[in-house]
Amino acid sequence: MPRSGSDTRSEVLRRTHVLLALAELVAILVVAPAAAADVSVRLMPGVRYTKDVRWSGGHRIVTHAVVAPPPGGLYSLRPVLSGGLLTGRATVSSMTRSVRWRGTAVAVNGDFFNVLSGRPTGMYMRRRVLVSPPYPKRSSVGITTAGLLTVAEVSSVGTWQAGSFPRHRLAYFNHVPLWRDGVSLYTREWGLRTATGRRQFAVVVTPLRRVRLAKNELGVVVAVVRGGGVTIPRGGAVLQARGEWGRRLVAEAPLGATVTARVDLRPAWDDVSDAVGGGPVLVRNGRAVTSAGEDFLRTQIEPRAPRSAIGQRADGRIVLYAVDGRSRASAGLTIAGLAHEMARLGCVRAMALDGGGSTTLAFDGHVLNRPSDGAERAVSDALAFVYSGVYVPRPSRAIVTPDGDGRGDDEHLAYRVVRPSTVTTSLVSPEGTVAWQVATSRPRGTYAVELPNANLSDGRWRWSVAAVDSLGRRSAMSRRFFVNRTVASMDLRPTPVPRGRSVAVRFTVERPSDTRVTIRRHGRLVRVVAHRWLGAGSHVVRWTGRTQTGRLARLGSYVVRVRTLNRYGSFAAARGLQVVSAP
Repeated sequence: MPRSGSDTRSEVLRRTHVLLALAELVAILVVAPAAAADVSVRLMPGVRYTKDVRWSGGHRIVTHAVVAPPPGGLYSLRPVLSGGLLTGRATVSSMTRSVRWRGTAVAVNGDFFNVLSGRPTGMYMRRRVLVSPPYPKRSSVGITTAGLLTVAEVSSVGTWQAGSFPRHRLAYFNHVPLWRDGVSLYTREWGLRTATGRRQFAVVVTPLRRVRLAKNELGVVVAVVRGGGVTIPRGGAVLQARGEWGRRLVAEAPLGATVTARVDLRPAWDDVSDAVGGGPVLVRNGRAVTSAGEDFLRTQIEPRAPRSAIGQRADGRIVLYAVDGRSRASAGLTIAGLAHEMARLGCVRAMALDGGGSTTLAFDGHVLNRPSDGAERAVSDALAFVYSGVYVPRPSRAIVTPDGDGRGDDEHLAYRVVRPSTVTTSLVSPEGTVAWQVATSRPRGTYAVELPNANLSDGRWRWSVAAVDSLGRRSAMSRRFFVNRTVASMDLRPTPVPRGRSVAVRFTVERPSDTRVTIRRHGRLVRVVAHRWLGAGSHVVRWTGRTQTGRLARLGSYVVRVRTLNRYGSFAAARGLQVVSAP
């Protein structure tokens, strides 16, 4: 059915209003996945999120991409481990909350993992401290100290030595032994206790609390234990083995013996500070890699499914990517299709991450995509892009309507700093003048500001916060909101209204607006009384007392609502109405 002129103007205004209201994540979350239009929103300074809905290869797909500045200064890209332990799982959204003390984060899920233990399949390294060794036949992504990504197949070589005895190969590091031969090393990142098992022998070593790459880590044996499930002390580690290797371990490492452990990577990755596993490689030198030959099953590579990826453009910008799948709204991508997507986004290097139900993209505690499980899955680790400057959440209301009706009368504003900072907060009027400004020193934390809106004129206001932290780093962020008092007055006559009689709805509009007058009962629409473009001035419309289908309205309580839409945003005024028995 063709639309009228007023409907067309209304649609344009509504879309304008929606785009303005989408200035923050919560507004993003109400957009239906089946929406036909793309969404592009600034999450924080320099970081933009884009949701794209399109057709690919005859299939409908919904993609989510975050493009962020090159790491450095106020920005960093870092892996996050669930609860700081290998044997555990957490949601990606909770991981973004866990790093709030460092800044505001947007994150994508990381490596594949064991669904029972939660242990990542491959590499996890933070600040050159290796927590989980790489999977040698799958790619890992490393983050250099200069903020560059490198994607490669990496392996590890570990050794241990007690006193003057010969150096031995370390069979496993923070990993449940798969075979009887060899010694395993467990650090506290593994969990509270080592793996259990029969005929186990263990030695507890302190202060060997971490394994830094290419470093000889030293400790002294403080306990010799027979059996598995040994408590891993804080600031210490446990060497454990069974059978012949278990007897050799306790013979060479008695109480008081000095133990040396060392782990190296091949290749060395000397400039890499952080890393996570995943795979396969998707983009190399700007070209899509559709067949990497890595150790994955065809069922993991070929079907269309939800997918996640990390990439970097030639200018250093980081791309976090997720595609929904396994639903009518989005079919997902094959690995080859994912490789082409990352190349299309301008990545010169990129790697796939765990997919399927694990695929999650989250910002500051909220999920951006639609996980295929129907709810967010707890995973082993994530890659988080963190902004450590001042962060300003969206205002509590996109549109303030200070008309005294108790709904939308006040605006609640806030900001967050992660280091002690000198903060200047400003409220800028629609005319560009500073209506309110305060400068103060703040410790780390989140601060709320409540502004009375009685003296705020109609129009678009800007809430700005600038900060200089204790390291001398400057940052700033602003948000916008509307003040709108379009409906100046509203009156109903008669009230209450006898059943079958009409009621006059009188109201005054301050400025030309797309105006919709409706009758509702218990939140449900009963009748659209009027919907048209109205000029400034007084207006009267009548409700005949009948529903949309022409039946007489039942006795009881109703709400008459006048909603306007114009360049100042949306405004709604409502009054209660009783329909009573006719005399």
